[in-house]
Formats: sequence, C-alpha cells, structure tokens
Amino acid sequence: KAHKARVLAVASSADGGEAWSVAADGSLSRTRIESGARPTSRRIDLEVSTTAAAFSADGSMLVTGGAFGEIRVFDTASGALRHKLNGHRTELQTLAVRPGSSIVASASAEADLRIWDTAAGREIGFVDGDLSLFALTFSPRDGTLASGGVDRRLTLRDATTFKPVGDRLLKAPQMIGTLAWS
Repeated sequence: KAHKARVLAVASSADGGEAWSVAADGSLSRTRIESGARPTSRRIDLEVSTTAAAFSADGSMLVTGGAFGEIRVFDTASGALRHKLNGHRTELQTLAVRPGSSIVASASAEADLRIWDTAAGREIGFVDGDLSLFALTFSPRDGTLASGGVDRRLTLRDATTFKPVGDRLLKAPQMIGTLAWS
C-alpha cells in the first residue's frame, strides 16, 4: 500500500510501466509496475482541505484544488510548489490537465469552468453558467475538453476557444461523475 489516507488522484505513465498517486495527507507515490517493486514516495504540502487533484500526462506536474477555490501546481520530482492560482470562490469539484501542455481546466461548486496556463501562472479562459460540473477531461488526440455534471449532459468544447461544439444528454446515470477518452 502506497498510502494510508484517502487517494485523491491516480495516473499512469504512457507506457503503463509506472503508476502515480496522491493522497489527502500529501503523500505522493510513484510505483513501478513490476512484481516486487516498492513505491517511491515523498510528501508535498497540500492545503488542509484539498478536494480535487490531477496529474499531467508525463507525471511531472500535480495540480490540486481545495474547498476555498485555490489551485496549487506542484513539481512532482521535487515536491516544490510552482504556482498558486486564484479565481474560483468555492470548492473545486474537478481538475483536468491537457496532455502535452501546461493547460489546466477546473470547475467549482459555483458552476464556473476556468482554463489556466500553469506555465504562465494565469487564467486564460472562463465559462459561466454551466450547472455544477463533476467531470472534466482533455482529449489526448486534439485537446478537445469534455465536461459533465449534474444534468447528465456531456459537452465537448473546442480545444482553442473552449466554446461548446457538441453535447449529448445521457439517459443514465443520474449525473456524470467521471469521464475518460479511449
């Protein structure tokens, strides 16, 4: 077991040879997927009320969000805090990192979707008025952003403008809690 606290996010390397995870107590683990391999771990200074987390595709960056809307960007190799991003006023529901870039999408309980450039440390997009979103993910192929939440609506957003380019109302489940691209 790599963690003793609730796990916030899990990801894997592109080759599937390594798993990464972070828990609510700030333990950050990298585990080589081989029989007998032990995880390497370090501690990072998460805010006390961290509610969401996501790794970059290469595992070099961890993005976390908390109950007060602050987003924190960490370097996973050193555990150093790179940026604090402020814009949300309420609890973060979900985060997504665009593969191969420094772009992050975040959604809060206030029903706002924000797009960030973590390399520059600033907000680059804002969408207001969606119902509460609980799931975000970027397409690894072209950067299209998929979002979903309490209204069972899956929305696809343009990779550059983040404006809706299509949506579909799902008959089930009662809400969209997670999304992934195949």
